Amino acid sequence: MASNDEPSFAQLVMRAVAKQKVDPSFVATAAASIRKLGIQKKKVLTVHAIGGQPHVEGNDDLWILLADALKVQTLDVLVVGPDVRDRPARAYRGRVRVTHDAGAYDVANRRVWRAAPDVVLAFHAGFWGYDSWRPTLMGLLRTSIPIIVTSYTMEEARLDVRALGAATLEAGASDDAADAAAATLDFLWGPEENERAGARRVVASAPPGHDYRENNVSFAVRGRPDRGRSG
Repeated sequence: MASNDEPSFAQLVMRAVAKQKVDPSFVATAAASIRKLGIQKKKVLTVHAIGGQPHVEGNDDLWILLADALKVQTLDVLVVGPDVRDRPARAYRGRVRVTHDAGAYDVANRRVWRAAPDVVLAFHAGFWGYDSWRPTLMGLLRTSIPIIVTSYTMEEARLDVRALGAATLEAGASDDAADAAAATLDFLWGPEENERAGARRVVASAPPGHDYRENNVSFAVRGRPDRGRSG
């Protein structure tokens, strides 16, 4: 039985639901996607969450639930994003460590890394909508770190894919060139509807017929280290 300061899995689920902060699809999607990657079991699984939001990735309950879902020995999480506040690592149950780092994710700046990530999570990052993602994507695509990306709609997922392709080209490349570059990326799986999608979202600016749901579409991609050496 869990002690008073170590809530049970069921208690954590009830707490997250009661707070209405973390849609259950985030834990379910992350767990299923990490399993799908086939990462070999190891003593410490390192996850970096980029573009983190305080009420989702910044809610440490999400990561405690993920550790339970994956049954990992130790889960080390770094949450990075301009909307989170710097915070040293906090430990839970002796097997979950979560650090918050404010700002943009930069693979060249490893001051708060404990280890290189086994996987990078990008929930609803909207790569296509913000030029500020470009340096982050350029850096990640010069590594072999797998990136799991979710989107509210299939159209947004396709635009995220285009943004990844554009990040391998000179700034200002055409959409056609970005699409062609994206086709050469190493997709572990392409954009697909997520069986674990969460609640629908009401988006006033959404075009008619567009169904916005939490983690509605997911895909996974990884870069190639040789891209960084090719000029």
